[in-house]
Amino acid sequence: TNITEPILLEQLGGVAVQRLRTSIDVTSNNDTIALSGSLTVGDSVITSDLQLEADNMQLARVTGSLSSPALMLRDFGLDQVLSQTSDSSTDLAHKEPDTPTQNNFDPQQPLPLHQLPNTEIDITISVDEINGRKPLAKNFRSHITAASQRWAIESSQIQLNSGFVELAAALDTSGDEPSWSLNSTINDLQLKQLIDEFGGGTSVQGDAYAILKLQAKGDIPAHMPVTLGGTGGFAIEDLRIKGAAYDQLATDAVAWFLTGGVLDKETHFS
Repeated sequence: TNITEPILLEQLGGVAVQRLRTSIDVTSNNDTIALSGSLTVGDSVITSDLQLEADNMQLARVTGSLSSPALMLRDFGLDQVLSQTSDSSTDLAHKEPDTPTQNNFDPQQPLPLHQLPNTEIDITISVDEINGRKPLAKNFRSHITAASQRWAIESSQIQLNSGFVELAAALDTSGDEPSWSLNSTINDLQLKQLIDEFGGGTSVQGDAYAILKLQAKGDIPAHMPVTLGGTGGFAIEDLRIKGAAYDQLATDAVAWFLTGGVLDKETHFS
């Protein structure tokens, strides 16, 4: 299947998606359907190997994998979205508030968690490279599951420059009230290289480390912050800021000014 009309693709997806091609092989055996094939969007190729199992004519289980050697953000129109982020943030400051409508999200109302499907899910996702105008990330791996009223990202990892970001999250609706959890760690993330890759410019250098563990309960967003709890920590190793001796500024502002600290080329925090 080929879809080559860019206007149609933009209307379907809301962004300027490149030419789309699909190739799928379908085999069935009793209540099981196997899907294997590929989806090509521009230069990005996604391959699938999935199994769908039915029970009483309803989808009961989805297992398998999705993978790609490389995803190009431009193929999905996302490079334009990212480049417009800074402009849109400025525009939002001058934008008139939207007129409330009947479909607006209301944080005082319960989330429709009862509408979540009961389908069991066990899918692994792997992407070797994610590229924008230049390489952004690599070695993305994720494991998504759903079973017994529990939906989770069991593990998700992505490499940004020399560092790694790991994430795990879960929603459990089997108890009296829904419970949410989020665990994340950042290891050896080079700040300057990361900011430069996303189009920013910075005089800050250093390696960032962080850990975050959060839990919350409930299905009404406005009430959930009251139940929020957890721990977190953040550290930067070998921090350097070009342009001023900020370490001396923090300890002796007068001496920093009199000795011309603001003219120093770089401050090294150790």
